[in-house]
Amino acid sequence: MRLTACLTLTALLVAMPPALAQKTKTTSFIDSLNQETATEAVESFVGAMENQDFFSAYYYLSPEAKDGTYQTLASLQFGKLLPGTDPFKMEGSVIGDRTLPVVLQEDLTEGAQIFDDLMRGGLASGHAPFTFEGAEVLAITEGDSDGTAEVAVSEGPSPLTLSLEKTEWGDWRVDEITWDGSSEGKPWDAGTSAPVEGATQAEGPRTILDTLPTESPEVAAEAFVEAFAAGDYFQAHLLMSPAAKRALLDPMRPLMMMQFLPGIDEEDLPGTGLFRQVQRADALAFDTMRDPAVVMHRLLTAAKRQGVLPFSLDGAEVEAVSEITEPTEPESEMIAETTVTVKTAGDPSVINLHMVQLPNDEWRVDRISWDGSLDQLRPWGLPV
Repeated sequence: MRLTACLTLTALLVAMPPALAQKTKTTSFIDSLNQETATEAVESFVGAMENQDFFSAYYYLSPEAKDGTYQTLASLQFGKLLPGTDPFKMEGSVIGDRTLPVVLQEDLTEGAQIFDDLMRGGLASGHAPFTFEGAEVLAITEGDSDGTAEVAVSEGPSPLTLSLEKTEWGDWRVDEITWDGSSEGKPWDAGTSAPVEGATQAEGPRTILDTLPTESPEVAAEAFVEAFAAGDYFQAHLLMSPAAKRALLDPMRPLMMMQFLPGIDEEDLPGTGLFRQVQRADALAFDTMRDPAVVMHRLLTAAKRQGVLPFSLDGAEVEAVSEITEPTEPESEMIAETTVTVKTAGDPSVINLHMVQLPNDEWRVDRISWDGSLDQLRPWGLPV
């Protein structure tokens, strides 16, 4: 991706306060997104799309664009995003492959995972409405709360116009993509456009999902412990089983929250979108409601700050791995399970990570238990 001159950045005429001028250092993917200025957001979005890292690109979409993606899929109007697509038969897509085990579809809990799967399938099946191959940002215009960017590409319709929006909490996002022949729609509507012919697919790892260490129960457990200890609860969530991820939606109810994070102050959960008195879904809800990994990261970050995490993995080490056996819940479609014992430096001093192996051979954390916990609750639970 190249960025050429011709930038109109009216917002930069006012000096940024120090809090915005320096990006907070963090180990979490979700906290390292470059969204402080329109230029950063555009460059990052275009770079991710050019590299076919659609997972990362999704987090640069506006709340309304994210919701537009969901509504399009929920109504089975795939053709708006991928012209000519059959939603029940799409090569290269987990969503579109009905021959795969259902649990692999259930593993797509994040809006970003669904968006990535959809776009990858569009490329593989020849239904991509555009590409970002050879992308060159021609111009960016930034106002107080919105802006535009013109992007030239070497394959497919060009230029692409990116409409930009600044969220109420100050992040810059891509709200809509249009081009000659497209229609109005968020994040885009292909309209009468034909798919791009001969679009190439990226080889090798594309996204953070492709680099998760899941090849053995010990390796996956070590990665989970490291992420949790570092406060990177976003990555910890990605290392959990589909059932554990889904269970995280239950703690958002008051009773389950008491079992999940007893003592949590529900009025001090910034960025989660939880327990707010709103009449209808707003921008923050659209930005988080279909991304449980984001909610978990911000929820556990608040819990750690409040001092109510029920256990700590700081300085913890994997101590033992039990025998690998067949799953105790055959209906789960898992192919194996085991338990990894983790020695911690605090109380509880021993944590058990109950691991399962998915049909794609990836090992994940299914449940976490310790002496005194409710060991059948996912991802963990305490008696009320």
